[in-house]
Amino acid sequence: MRPEQQNVIIAPGRKIYGRRAVNSISKPTEDDDMRNAVVIFRATLACLALLISLPGCEETEAPSTPLPTQLIAAPNPVPAGGELGKTTISWSIAGNPRGHVSVSVDGEDEKLFAEFDQPGSREAGWIEQGATYEFRLYEDSRPGTPLEILTVAREKSRVTVHGETTGTISAKPNPVPAGIGPGSTTISWVLSEGEKAQIFVSTGGQEEKLFAEVATSGAREVDWVGDDPLDFRLYAGKSKEELLDEVFVTRSKAATTASSEDSSSIGD
Repeated sequence: MRPEQQNVIIAPGRKIYGRRAVNSISKPTEDDDMRNAVVIFRATLACLALLISLPGCEETEAPSTPLPTQLIAAPNPVPAGGELGKTTISWSIAGNPRGHVSVSVDGEDEKLFAEFDQPGSREAGWIEQGATYEFRLYEDSRPGTPLEILTVAREKSRVTVHGETTGTISAKPNPVPAGIGPGSTTISWVLSEGEKAQIFVSTGGQEEKLFAEVATSGAREVDWVGDDPLDFRLYAGKSKEELLDEVFVTRSKAATTASSEDSSSIGD
């Protein structure tokens, strides 16, 4: 006997073939793939639009600002030290025409430092203590008139690595012993290595005169000290830029007075 056929509950989308239930879901077609791609693309665009609308999400390119005409040194003044100082000279000319930078040391003839056709910079690694450097920016089409002038100098260090105070002047002996004829003393000065300076001397309120131009510590004998005080002044640089120190040299009169008294006693 054939067994009785039982009722079978089939889930939606399933059919019976020879009493077996199989899936009736069909494979996706090309049209289905296209529709799905369009939906994903639209969703992606919507997400991007939302992100861009948030503050700070916009990608904007700031307009470039043309550089002005300028000439800069960094650092300036150049730090003091035992070796040559260094600074970086930077330049730009509005419109970027061809130009050049020259330099003059202590008022001497200027020399070419850099030629350019766009903004730039260059290191100056030879800055000396006590010297003054004047950099000048020119446009090649107007070489006779500097667009910018920049003065570079070095900081003055008044203490050496050995703890010695620089920028000083002294006299020894002082006061100068009295005697017959002019007296003698030694003028000594202390400077940083390579520091340029001038020493002037005056007497009786008269105009001071150059005594020595120096670039390091040293000493010099003075054998013409009279009864009038001498004022020795130490200036930084080569044009009396800054008074660093001064010393008044006098001559003792005590011995002269004593001699006069002795002569008077002998005469009596």
